[in-house]
Amino acid sequence: MKSAENRVKHVFFLLAIWVAAVTLRMIYLQGIFPHIPVNQEKLKDTEYITSHQVKQYDEEQDKKSRLRSFFTWIRKSALTEEEEKEYERTLSRRNKKYVHLMTYVRNEIDRTTHPMETVRHERGKIYSSDGTLIAGNEIVYDIRLNRDKFPPDPEKRDELIDKTLKILGIDRSYRLNRKSATVGERLASSQKGIPLSSADREQFAKLKSLKTREKFDAINYNPRISRSHPGNIAVDTIGVANYRGNDMRNEFTGLSGLEKKYEEYLGATEEEIDILETPELALNGTDENAPRDLYVTIDRNFQKAAQEIMAAWEDKVHPDAGMMIVQECDTGRILAMATSKPTPGQNLFVENAYEPGSTLKTVAFAALLDSKSATENDIIHVGAGKSEPWKLKKFWIRDDHNHPEEPDLSLRRVIETSSNIGTGKFVLTKMNAARFYPYLEALGFGRRTGIELPGESAGIMRPLKKYKEDVTLFVTISYGHGISVTPVQLVTAYSALINGGLYNRPSIVDRVAYRNGETDFIPEKEDPVRVISEETSAKVRKVLRGVMDNGTGKDTKIKGYILAGKTGTAMRTKKRGGGYIEGSNNALFAGFFPYKKPKYTILVIFDHPEKKLHGFGAQSALPAYANMVRKIIEIKHIPADI
Repeated sequence: MKSAENRVKHVFFLLAIWVAAVTLRMIYLQGIFPHIPVNQEKLKDTEYITSHQVKQYDEEQDKKSRLRSFFTWIRKSALTEEEEKEYERTLSRRNKKYVHLMTYVRNEIDRTTHPMETVRHERGKIYSSDGTLIAGNEIVYDIRLNRDKFPPDPEKRDELIDKTLKILGIDRSYRLNRKSATVGERLASSQKGIPLSSADREQFAKLKSLKTREKFDAINYNPRISRSHPGNIAVDTIGVANYRGNDMRNEFTGLSGLEKKYEEYLGATEEEIDILETPELALNGTDENAPRDLYVTIDRNFQKAAQEIMAAWEDKVHPDAGMMIVQECDTGRILAMATSKPTPGQNLFVENAYEPGSTLKTVAFAALLDSKSATENDIIHVGAGKSEPWKLKKFWIRDDHNHPEEPDLSLRRVIETSSNIGTGKFVLTKMNAARFYPYLEALGFGRRTGIELPGESAGIMRPLKKYKEDVTLFVTISYGHGISVTPVQLVTAYSALINGGLYNRPSIVDRVAYRNGETDFIPEKEDPVRVISEETSAKVRKVLRGVMDNGTGKDTKIKGYILAGKTGTAMRTKKRGGGYIEGSNNALFAGFFPYKKPKYTILVIFDHPEKKLHGFGAQSALPAYANMVRKIIEIKHIPADI
């Protein structure tokens, strides 16, 4: 009897040792020391692998798989929901590598099959001109509160909710959008999940800690890929790329701005890769088929400075919109595009058109000189100015200010003092529409510039026939009324006027590149076109300096530096029905810097600024231009020129 009992004990002892050994082996296999069972690099050097070896390997893996299933069940029972998901993702990645490896092993025996693996590439990135990332991809977490799992104690519930909201940086008055209820209203009425906002990695870590520490199971989070904008650089120019789906497969689609224009190159792609031929690319994909990256002409330092200036002036003048654009005058490259209210999905610089007001008088000045219709010293009678308007047919033309001491002005003084009467009389008596109109066309008005941004407007300029038929239209366009231009059109025209007379198509994309930084292609660049002579351009620069020294801009100075440009004030047009909005202006300034060797053209526009103190270009747009010049001096270390 004792002998039988000893045998049973012996069997149980051996069984216990076997179970312990299997358990320890499974702990090793199952993730505490994650590994791939066969070294892929060594496998490549193996001269011969028999089918019997592969069969043995498969049988061994099958046994391990069955044991894994049992042990996985034990492990998962002790995990939280999020830890379980992360555990499954880890297993999935490990199994994927194993599948790649075993496919390679099998094909060493039978090379008749070429297995294909689908690889997904993340959306391409966007970089500034100095190579700084300004649009990329990141994981964010959509946060919801599950009402069913709130603590029964109201005080504890409110305490935990407030802690959650504090981590997310929102309060109970927060709305997901204008029409939705506040978070507080949702907490009071909703019977289901309450969406809050998206959390970044740092916020997510704090929420996860709160959930674990306080056992606040009401916090739910759903990870997804989102488009990120480090530094919030030129977000309205970059545009919007929308995420579709919730499976983290990087399915972005460009909806506006550069994201939309270059969707063909930036868009996430899938690729079928032959693992046998290129096993090292199974997870990384190939450069040739991956999305490209975009390098833009935006100068990060200029853009940051322009954004700060426009944000400051937003608080001062309270415009409907404020815009600043900086262009490299010799090349047409856009270095900064900043708005006072950045709105991803809308680009005011190419989509909206505005009357340019007195900034267009510079074009009239250049046309009169370049066509030999007048000289800058020619004199014309303008009267006392504002108090003595000029009647042209049934239309009254006035200046914005009185100048009784100068009833007769030279063409140069007409521009410096910004006289509507003087500009109109000069083009009427010295030119005609047929001679003036080609200069407007050559400088890009009335047509799209071709800049690499979607939704570009051509502005509004009537056909030549209309200006021939109606003399008032011809005269008023000379001082910037009866024509609408986009900010990109206007700044590019000014670049041509001051750079020696060459029109360069504006550009904002530098190149499209592979992931390794090598250039794929550079957007085609048109050759510069001469629109005025170098001599005329020099005179334009000189008269724009005169505006700052002796004219409407004389109150704005920077010690040691020469400023040059043209102020502008235009009545705002009605959106419907034509005509103007009484008492509502746009304030503009178009200038360049440095004076002796022009490098940068700067345009500032305030759409409907607060009129009492800042309604004219000299009161708001000009000081903003001067602020940008100061930043350029600081950034580029430009020495004084006086």
